[in-house]
Amino acid sequence: MSKEIRHLRAEDRKIIHRMSKDKYSQAQIARLLGFSQGTISKELKRNIGRKGYRPKQAQALALERRQSKRPRRRCLVAALEALVITRLHSKHSPVYDDN
Repeated sequence: MSKEIRHLRAEDRKIIHRMSKDKYSQAQIARLLGFSQGTISKELKRNIGRKGYRPKQAQALALERRQSKRPRRRCLVAALEALVITRLHSKHSPVYDDN
């Protein structure tokens, strides 16, 4: 049961701006856009500037954060990776068969 991961788009940010300006609640905005209320709350809190929440500024900040993101460290060290590859080639499976 995996949920589809969606990111806010520029159009979503325009709707958030318009609706928050018209005094809609975060829950109402979230329901309309199909996001959780927490996502809307984080978006408004994270991207607020001196003049309040502005969609163009929010989109620019989001793109900047995405580009400045550091790559994840590799979890497998060389020795462990070699062991995993060897066992995969020998058709080793960690699942136990009851037969």
